[in-house]
Amino acid sequence: MNSTRYLAILAVGIGMLVAQPSHASEEAHVHLLRVVDYKQTSTSAPSLSATLPYFFTSEANGIAAGIYDVMTTTLPTTGVFEASSNNYGGDTDDFGFQMKYQNLASFNTTFPIGSTYNVSMVPFSGSTVSIPLAIISLTLPSAMRVSNYTACQTITTTSAFTVTWDAIAGATANDQIFISVSSAKSGDDYTFLGSPDIGTSKALAGTTVSYIIPAKSLPPGVDLYAEVGFVRVDSKGISGGISYASGAGARTKLLFHTAGTVDTTAPLISSMSPSAGTTGVASTTSVIFSFNESMRSAAWSINYNGIGNIPNPSAEWLSLNKLRINAPASGWPKNTKITFTLNPDGFDASSSIRDLSGNVLVKKSVSITTGAL
Repeated sequence: MNSTRYLAILAVGIGMLVAQPSHASEEAHVHLLRVVDYKQTSTSAPSLSATLPYFFTSEANGIAAGIYDVMTTTLPTTGVFEASSNNYGGDTDDFGFQMKYQNLASFNTTFPIGSTYNVSMVPFSGSTVSIPLAIISLTLPSAMRVSNYTACQTITTTSAFTVTWDAIAGATANDQIFISVSSAKSGDDYTFLGSPDIGTSKALAGTTVSYIIPAKSLPPGVDLYAEVGFVRVDSKGISGGISYASGAGARTKLLFHTAGTVDTTAPLISSMSPSAGTTGVASTTSVIFSFNESMRSAAWSINYNGIGNIPNPSAEWLSLNKLRINAPASGWPKNTKITFTLNPDGFDASSSIRDLSGNVLVKKSVSITTGAL
């Protein structure tokens, strides 16, 4: 339940997840929700957000890139709303439509309960995938309260930290919970971590009351923007290979703070496998870069020299500090010197390889030489 950016016909706004480059391992999913926003500023119960606290969101994420043209959301009242795809440099597309309201009565009129909505994924060619989604819950859920709010203001990043919240009255394992932690720095929308999204098969069960933040997954000495959300699920399943869920949700926004000194030191490559300068490398060998600290895994900027007409290979983060460049399906060119330039000239800082605090890796070029096999 984090912020997201979408090009939609009626709205660009805050949704239930954060937009980052998506990858094929992400489960294709849709969620359609009526949600109420709260804000927590102490150990006391959260209060209703002062501005536009009621919102409707219909989103599709992790959809294989280039297959679907638009997503349409049909309301049970009137209106069919379209959302075009967004691709953040990954191999999947995201879609989304959203509207926000100040007044609950107006919100209920436009997005009524006890009704069936319909999400359609319209392909460039072929058959449309149509997903009926029910909204049954008569009331929006109560606010989630983070119960260890005070501890969340002094998180030690070198150790694992557990966020806890009050159990949701009447929640079942069929319902779903989401938590995320992202940057609170102006102009920086990076999400450091989040549980599986609402609508996915691995989303946290509604009876969950805690979430473990792994060690070294947050930057030190900073304020962070956190969200915890609960959805009382009315319908869920799989249609056309796309998981889905719908229902009524409550989202609580709050700030976390990490202990320690702000990191201003640029990261370094601590090792490379195969090592830089290695010769006779098999053409099927993937290349792994290890860094001396945890890194942001949302993007990477790499240039390749010596690969000819082979398409740029895929890359993936194996852990917080290991980036693997996968060997192309056809293999690297044989008997060839291949140079990898990390953070080459001309790339925007937002898409560069950076550490958790946003410090940019200094441009680095390294080479290996393949053999005859």
